[in-house]
Amino acid sequence: EEKNTALHPTSSPPSRKAAPSREKEPISEQRAAPTSGWGEGREWDACAWERPVLPVLPAALGGGNKREGIKARGVRGSSRARLGTRGHTEHNQRWGTTPAARNLPQLSRFGDRLSGVPREQRAFQYVLTHAIPGDPHHILHTFDQWSYRCEHLSCVGPLKGKIVERLLCERAPRTVLELGTYCGYGTVLMAAAMPAGAHLYTVEPNPRHASVAEKVIRLAGFDEQKVELIVGPSEEVIPQLRARHGLHNVDFVFMDHWKRCYLRDLKLLEEHGLLADRATVLADNVVFPGAPHFLQYAKTCGKYRCRVHRASLEYCRAIPDGIAELCYTGGR
Repeated sequence: EEKNTALHPTSSPPSRKAAPSREKEPISEQRAAPTSGWGEGREWDACAWERPVLPVLPAALGGGNKREGIKARGVRGSSRARLGTRGHTEHNQRWGTTPAARNLPQLSRFGDRLSGVPREQRAFQYVLTHAIPGDPHHILHTFDQWSYRCEHLSCVGPLKGKIVERLLCERAPRTVLELGTYCGYGTVLMAAAMPAGAHLYTVEPNPRHASVAEKVIRLAGFDEQKVELIVGPSEEVIPQLRARHGLHNVDFVFMDHWKRCYLRDLKLLEEHGLLADRATVLADNVVFPGAPHFLQYAKTCGKYRCRVHRASLEYCRAIPDGIAELCYTGGR
């Protein structure tokens, strides 16, 4: 009978039970986190629920454009099409799959306006919720998870952080100066690697970032005897380090602030005699976005032995970057 029905479309088809209607669940029910930390056979990703839901930005705000459309249709010949599937896959894993997520500065500012909370404060709330207080390494790991899964932070990151940590352990400095605290990632990393009795001075010009960094540093378990946070522009703080903060010379300097300020601040350290003999100066992001004038001066002035440790941009392995290591010889 079923075959006859299929051969004669005029005959009435067999009656079927109507499928129950599936109405879309409310958004509140869809995004409700489960009560346990484990789902159906896999670990629950808390960050996937906590990150802000950002729509795709229009072209005026840095969203999709004609080139994105060309790449999506598979048209050959464009520079984006020549990157290959592997490059796009790794790029999307690190930065997100939407055009808006790949345009980080505009997306971050849009996220700040949308949520009313700065990106750095959102990251700290995530760290405060998931990190173990008093455990510096777990706090850094939590920052890494936020930057990989939620929003990008301009921290030194785990890959280049290992370089900084290794050099710090080899030099075993008594006094460390950091220019550019930001959220306190590098501060916590260096404070955990410094020998007992060493002191870290960190300088941050942005009061909003300094407020977040202060909380992160204290959450990691470092008091003012170990880490001293100085709020102010580096060009104003460096000349006052000896008179106001009692820093006569520094054994280890880590630069991770504005790249255009690297050369100016290095010369300020020289002019005020703050660099100890054979002091180590590390400068992040000298390849991307780059600090060419700083590198040219370090290699040609005759005061430093210079090398560059090759790595990749923090939380993005597809973009090459590096850390410059300078050993101060004082012009000998």
